Amino acid sequence: MDNLIQGVFCDICGTLFDGGATRVNDALLKTLREYEKQGKVIHLWTGGNPDTYRKNILRFGINWPILEKWKFEGKTMEIVIDDDPEEKFLREYRIKAQKFISVWGWFNPL
Repeated sequence: MDNLIQGVFCDICGTLFDGGATRVNDALLKTLREYEKQGKVIHLWTGGNPDTYRKNILRFGINWPILEKWKFEGKTMEIVIDDDPEEKFLREYRIKAQKFISVWGWFNPL
């Protein structure tokens, strides 16, 4: 894949954190740290403004780069973790994933 961008790209709002970035998904954070131990580069990203999340994320000792999803339109990412289903993610952002992991509903259990 010519457009493949290596690394793990994890959504912030509703995925790694609840909507207000006040609660962290501990299981996902542990998974990201495991990927990092395996040599994967971790990126957090958002469909919104990255500056909105920086301060809250630092409170949790997380300092991975925060990117804007929109800048990757037309690309294929190695691993994507998001709270949307893959079809919705692809339709909204036009970003493909070699491996897509959906964590829909983690912070709002039924």
